[in-house]
Formats: sequence, structure tokens, C-alpha cells
Amino acid sequence: MKNKQINLSPLTIQEAKNEFEIFKNPKLFIYTKRQAFQNIQNAENFINSHRQMPNFFGIYLNQKQKLIGNCQLSIDKNQQKGEIAYSIYEPYWGKGIATEAAECLLKLGFSSYSLNKISASLY
Repeated sequence: MKNKQINLSPLTIQEAKNEFEIFKNPKLFIYTKRQAFQNIQNAENFINSHRQMPNFFGIYLNQKQKLIGNCQLSIDKNQQKGEIAYSIYEPYWGKGIATEAAECLLKLGFSSYSLNKISASLY
């Protein structure tokens, strides 16, 4: 999935170093139950557990193909609703990246899964 500034693509284990650089920042976790990554192994574990989940993506800048965050659309098929979650590397806060990621996930949820409702949260 692609938008003006970003594209969403599956995250690979080769991105562990970049993932660690993003998620070692404790500011990303102020409003969540999660904790900042302490080492690259934390990033590898995160990638391995999340890449098995459907609709989990790395957020990449279109220009540089640089990983700058993650997002996911979780789906409750029984209730035809979804929830989007995202985290963005701090240097890219305030640049519309989360908005673009949300737009991609909303389009996916409403067009591909025919959801009736989608909410959002930080993760």
C-alpha cells in the first residue's frame, strides 16, 4: 500500500537494527503498557511475533525506503470492526505520517474486509 509520503510493506527480520533505533525511545511508550526496546534482540523478538499477524506493516518513506515506524489493522470479523495502531519514529512526528498510515489502513479495512467501524490507538 502506498500513499504520498509512505508505503506500507511487511516487516522483515533484516530491519531489526532499524526497528531498535525507533523503539528504544521511551517517549513512544508513555501512553502504552509496553516498554522501550533495550537491545536488538527485543526488536528481533517483536518482528518475529508481529510479522506472523495479518495486516501488520512497516512504514517506509517513499523517497528513501527507510523504515520509520509500524502499523497494524486488527480485525474482529464477528463484529465487522477493526482497530488501527501505529508507532512513528520521533523525528517524523508532526509530518502527517500517522495520518497517511491511517488512511492506508482505513482503505484496507473498509474496502478489503467490508468493516463497519474502525477505531485507532497507539501501541
